[in-house]
Amino acid sequence: MENKRKYLIKKILNSKALNYFGISIINLDFLLYVSHYKWIFKIFKIPYFKINFLQSDINQIDEKIISRIKKSYSISMSSEQGQNISGMWDYDLNQYYHEIHDSILNKDNTLELFNNMFRSKFVFGLASGDAVKHSNSFLGKKIWNIKYIDSIISLSSYLGCTRYESPQQGDYAQYSKVDIENIIVDIENQVKSNISFPNIGSPYGITIKENLLTQEDLEHLYAALRIKEYLTHLGLLKESNKFNFLEIGGGYGGLCRWLNIILEKNINTYTLVDLPLVSQIQAFFLSSFFEKDNVVLANEKNNLNSKIILKTDLEYLNDTENNYNIVLNQNSMPEMTDEIVEEYLNKISNDNLKYFFSFNHEAISTHFNQQQVSVREICEKNPKLNLVLRNPSFMRNGYLEEVYDLKKS
Repeated sequence: MENKRKYLIKKILNSKALNYFGISIINLDFLLYVSHYKWIFKIFKIPYFKINFLQSDINQIDEKIISRIKKSYSISMSSEQGQNISGMWDYDLNQYYHEIHDSILNKDNTLELFNNMFRSKFVFGLASGDAVKHSNSFLGKKIWNIKYIDSIISLSSYLGCTRYESPQQGDYAQYSKVDIENIIVDIENQVKSNISFPNIGSPYGITIKENLLTQEDLEHLYAALRIKEYLTHLGLLKESNKFNFLEIGGGYGGLCRWLNIILEKNINTYTLVDLPLVSQIQAFFLSSFFEKDNVVLANEKNNLNSKIILKTDLEYLNDTENNYNIVLNQNSMPEMTDEIVEEYLNKISNDNLKYFFSFNHEAISTHFNQQQVSVREICEKNPKLNLVLRNPSFMRNGYLEEVYDLKKS
């Protein structure tokens, strides 16, 4: 009965008539993601910033990168009989990623697809992609705007650029357009970096002070800053210290980009592990941002001069080399299975590990007949891992930041 009711609600919310007026599952999710929930009562008063679409220059793309991507993915598809994958991601890949999969293997339009990837379906689960169509209506524009401004103020509050609003008392959402513009300047002064998203893959977002701000990049920036803060407090960020980083489930490569900017002097190598197709999205994005020779693709031989190394999940799990000191996971382990997460945690729990960072939710929700993973619950089963810190996120309600080290023998 409960499943039938959910199905009916979902069907109603997916109707074109409601979507036309801005009422959709995507937009309702956006409202649920707003950390400053009282702002919803002022949704029409919050300063509005139009979503801008950048068109990336296809002539700036090195076709050698596309050739390397095709070769890398072809090897993955020919050599891997099965995939280490959850039901959720198996569904998503079949539903949203078939176009880029077919293109890499069999077609000549791969360059064009990657050049417009941030507006496509095949970044589903990694970025907003073509979901931006839900911002076309009057109500949709306001919903997407409130989420952008919510993310900016959440980041600003974390950095101490603005007061941390209290939902119990006092004013809220009292920001003018000029206030928000000044806040962006303050954030950049604190971060000591320009925070505009690069014009790769034809991205979109709101533009403030000539900075393109995307939903996902603000969260990646926050996570990178938090990891730096934790490492500083744990006494690891001396200038002479260099570490081998490992990120499990790296999305399109956004966190990798920011950490290699913020912690450039402390990163010896940075390895991303992901599903074969997602790894190719990372290959395009990171090779376009960093020098292409600085990025080793999945199934390529390691180059001693390369700092960023991409591996497929099975490539990593079957690899005997395991010298990673800092291991990261942001927004992906809950979407795996218990067995897959256990396998990763068993592999990283060796003498080289300094700290494992988990930035994830613990939602009590079921997808494809499987309850989403709690990283803490899996770590508690691991005899080698010890919880050091557990804090709520400034950016997203319901998300936790956990730090683990090895138990002392």
